[in-house]
Amino acid sequence: MEESKQKTIGFVTAHWNWDKAYSITSVMHDQLVANVKHGYKTVLFTLPFFTDDALIPEGVEIRKVIPQFVLEEYKNYKYPFNYKEEVSEVVDALVQYGADCDIFITHDLHFVDTFTPYCAAIHYLCNGKMIKGKWLLWTHSAPSHQPDLKEGNPH
Repeated sequence: MEESKQKTIGFVTAHWNWDKAYSITSVMHDQLVANVKHGYKTVLFTLPFFTDDALIPEGVEIRKVIPQFVLEEYKNYKYPFNYKEEVSEVVDALVQYGADCDIFITHDLHFVDTFTPYCAAIHYLCNGKMIKGKWLLWTHSAPSHQPDLKEGNPH
C-alpha cells in the first residue's frame, strides 16, 4: 500500500490491561492483527496506566491518552456533577491524539451505562465534525431496558 494512501485505524478503549478472558479483548486482538497484516497503520488508545504493552501485537502503536474516570457514578443512570468536564476531557484527548486517524473502532463504549462520558464524547465529536475519522461502534451485548429519564440526563 502506498504510504500516502495508507489509512490509520484507531481502536478506542477504556482498557487498563489486555486480559483475553474479557471477550472484547480477544476480538480486538484479532482485529489489531488483521489491520497490521493488511498494511494499515494501527493505533490502540488506552487508559494512561495500561499495563500490558508486551501483549499487544507487533506493529500496533499504543497511545495511553484516554482519560480515566470513576465510572461507578454512571451505573443505574445517575448523573454525576462532573459529567460535562469528563466528556470534554475525552473530546480533547481524541482531538489532540486522534487527528491522524481515518477510522475509529470502539467496542461497547456507546451504550453501556458506565461508559456514558466516552459515548457522549464520541457523539459530540461526530456531530461537530471535530475530527476527520469515521466511527464504527461495535456492539457485543444487547442493551438492557432503560428507565424513563429526566430531561437533560446524559443517558
